[in-house]
Amino acid sequence: MKRKNLLIMAVLLLSFIAINCGKDTVKKDTDADKTKVTDTTKKNTVNKDEIVAKITTFRAAGEKKLVDESLKKKVVELKSTSASEDTKQKWEKFDAYYDGDKLVRLQVYPHKGISERTEEFYLMDGKLVFAFIQDKGPKAEGKDAGLPGKEFYFDNGKLIKYNNTSGEKDKDMEAEMKMYESKLPIEVNELVDLLKSVK
Repeated sequence: MKRKNLLIMAVLLLSFIAINCGKDTVKKDTDADKTKVTDTTKKNTVNKDEIVAKITTFRAAGEKKLVDESLKKKVVELKSTSASEDTKQKWEKFDAYYDGDKLVRLQVYPHKGISERTEEFYLMDGKLVFAFIQDKGPKAEGKDAGLPGKEFYFDNGKLIKYNNTSGEKDKDMEAEMKMYESKLPIEVNELVDLLKSVK
């Protein structure tokens, strides 16, 4: 009988130890997983204000270089290119500006007598980071910062800030932002591709 009781107690003790060891392992794994999730979240957090400030500084430097005439300018007449019909109907020409060998700015112009709207784009490392749309066109290039229009700040193809000072009311701001987020990078990509094919 004593031997049977000792055997039962040993089995219970081993079971208890095995169960508790399993709980500790699960708890440690769970804690480790929480740490991983928290760390990943911190790394992926984007500080939009910092990105917008960086883009604003980049644009201001570009505008100063434009005024100082230290950017190399290339004019492209769209009628003589392989641009899409939509692009040719909307725009007469565009100017490309290079800082050394890097494309940093694009400015598109409408057909005279049809519209006064212009669009200005800034590119950083080949990616669209800023767009400025003016319904009445620039009075003097490089001096339009702060003038009425629509400003768009991009980070890796995503619109992170939209500022409308044009006086035109947005009917559905979210829909407008989605439309511009998809449309403007495509437009810039077409212009960049046209530059590669034009001598």
